[in-house]
Amino acid sequence: MEANNEKEIRSRTDKDKAEGSSLISGTHMTQDNGAFNLNSDANGEQNGQLSAANQSADLEEDTTKTSRQSWSSHLDFVITLLGFAVGLGNLWRFPYLCFQHGGGAFLVPYLLFMVACGAPLFFLEVSLGQFSQQGAIKCWNILPAFKGIGIASTLVVFYCNTYYIVILAWACFYLFTSFMIPLGFSTCDNTWNTGDCYVVADIASQMHDSQNETWEDLVKHKVSSVEEYWTTRQSLRTTWNTGDCYVVADIASQMHDSQNETWEDLVKHKVSSVEEYWTRQVLKKNLSTGVDDPGSIVLHLAGCLFFVWTLCFLCIFKGIRVSGKIVYFTALFPYVIITCMIVRGATLDGSAEGIKFYLTPDFSKLSNSEVWIDAGTQIFFSYAVCLGVLPTLGSFNDYRNNVLRDSIIISIANPATSIFAGFGVFSILGHLAYVTGLPISKVTSRPGLVFKTYPIAISLLPGSNFWAIMFFFMIILLGFDSQFSAVESFISSITDVWPYLQGKPVRRTVFTAIVCSVHFAIGLSMVTEGGIYVFEIWNSYSASGKNLLLIALFELLALMYVYGYKKYRKNIVSMIGYDSWVLTWFQLCWCVFSPILILGIFTFETVDYFRGKGFLTLGSYVYPKWADGIGWVFVVTAVMCIPAYALYHISVRRAFLSCLKKRKDKSLLVVGGKATIQNDNASYEQRITIATSSPANNGDLQNGAQDEKPNRNWDRKFEVFNDSTTTFGETSA
Repeated sequence: MEANNEKEIRSRTDKDKAEGSSLISGTHMTQDNGAFNLNSDANGEQNGQLSAANQSADLEEDTTKTSRQSWSSHLDFVITLLGFAVGLGNLWRFPYLCFQHGGGAFLVPYLLFMVACGAPLFFLEVSLGQFSQQGAIKCWNILPAFKGIGIASTLVVFYCNTYYIVILAWACFYLFTSFMIPLGFSTCDNTWNTGDCYVVADIASQMHDSQNETWEDLVKHKVSSVEEYWTTRQSLRTTWNTGDCYVVADIASQMHDSQNETWEDLVKHKVSSVEEYWTRQVLKKNLSTGVDDPGSIVLHLAGCLFFVWTLCFLCIFKGIRVSGKIVYFTALFPYVIITCMIVRGATLDGSAEGIKFYLTPDFSKLSNSEVWIDAGTQIFFSYAVCLGVLPTLGSFNDYRNNVLRDSIIISIANPATSIFAGFGVFSILGHLAYVTGLPISKVTSRPGLVFKTYPIAISLLPGSNFWAIMFFFMIILLGFDSQFSAVESFISSITDVWPYLQGKPVRRTVFTAIVCSVHFAIGLSMVTEGGIYVFEIWNSYSASGKNLLLIALFELLALMYVYGYKKYRKNIVSMIGYDSWVLTWFQLCWCVFSPILILGIFTFETVDYFRGKGFLTLGSYVYPKWADGIGWVFVVTAVMCIPAYALYHISVRRAFLSCLKKRKDKSLLVVGGKATIQNDNASYEQRITIATSSPANNGDLQNGAQDEKPNRNWDRKFEVFNDSTTTFGETSA
């Protein structure tokens, strides 16, 4: 019985694949004796039929002209997906959250959100792209009224592409200067240093010397006051003290003070060399007073930004067949570096304490709502959902690819990478705590882990230049494959809507260059003397949890409750060729668990914001209200795309139906770029929608020339609807 069912599923899969573009609407195209049935009148009007042979030839010709790219091998897709999902957040944000929220106890909410929200959403988006064979916007042709979700995701990834690469520009500058001996951030005798600068290694040496100083060291070659009094009184001298005299109470007090001297006492009112290098040399932040004082462009950062954008362009202008090969190095080599750092860190003094602090659970912190909020938002950042990238990467797959297997592999590899990288991070931080005498909780902070805390640890290692080069090269690779995958996704989503842009290789190259140039021009605002203040606005709002949570909620509601969870599951089965209990769990998460968790996180974040916890700050600097308002513009412009497009679609639908009722004949109507024939006499209503990319050609059809062959420049996608499905994304009957 199971064998017969599998054969039936495979048969339906072959049929679905053969029908091609009909899958975009989530329906199947009906045929009658080799011709598409446009009119079922008893007289069999010739004006209501299109030749299937001619139609197939036209579609084949159009496919040749504007064919979509596809992966050259299945492994290209898996490695690219891994490289995109694993980024900078796995290296610094996850370990920081882990020790801040109870060490190993943080894994409880993290894994819960991963199983109930992250992995299901990850698979949902990748499978949607593979099923539709379209990018982030056109994949929503299955629910046209909700195409605003795809537009919102594309806008968010545009925001993300603009500011994320600035981090890579910073890392590039650190990488280039890591070839200098000594490292610029390891000394205080540079032009940018102030009189308050201190070197961590010097302070650590001073503390070590004072804490290990013995009584013998302090009184060596000296004589106590009591001894001198005894000896000199016997000789009847009136002034008996010499220059070598010491008072026991003074020496005891000196030993007590030196042994109880803390790191804070030694560095009070001082700034580390690493901190001054970051603020005064890299960012030039000291020349700006805030977001309202941008200052001039920092030339070395602008040059690094131009360099990384040039590399990004060279990786993607040829499409995924080139970038899919580059990612083998950018995605896999960081694992080699992380492994080397773990091995090196394990040999350092104090590394065991760092790893112990990283893993020791403190379950009492699970009662804090902030722990759960951070776990949920970390899942969204880590899995990179709702950015429109996952549907686009999935759309380049073969229709029958086992997307379920691939998604499970990446869903497990992603958190495993975060946990694995944590060992490397905290072994080094444990050594830093050992050297400085500070507790680990005070030697690191989330915003400064990469560019402030970790360079301190590197400067204390033998062969610091080598480890600095390795570390910042790894940072660039981790961020770079995520960056060019996201830019590729944005470009593919746009060219899917306007195929003309990819009709010829030179068009795609020019369009890619324009996109990179626009991103670079906007990014210059973040490499000025006050650019870090601008960057923080983009970082906090443009691709924030607020955006992603709302988009995810709309996405789940649309697919599960409007399109239909049963229908979508059948679509998945038609692709992969089998059903699974994993799909049952994912379906339960899509319908129940994920929406509840997303709504809960969003509610807590909103409450915290209005309590004052969510106001934008950068260190001790508090942003003015107008700057916070600019941040909210990023949120509103993205999220409002969803209801705005829905209203637009509904208004077009009403105009369409109103016009349809007024027409007495059966001529072809064109409304808003949609051409439709209604059969009044049939037992059910059939509609064939021709999505055109050239509205100028609509006039030929509006004149009732449905018997003529449609213009070959059109991107024809046929959607046939019967009485159980509507064209406007309404719930199935």
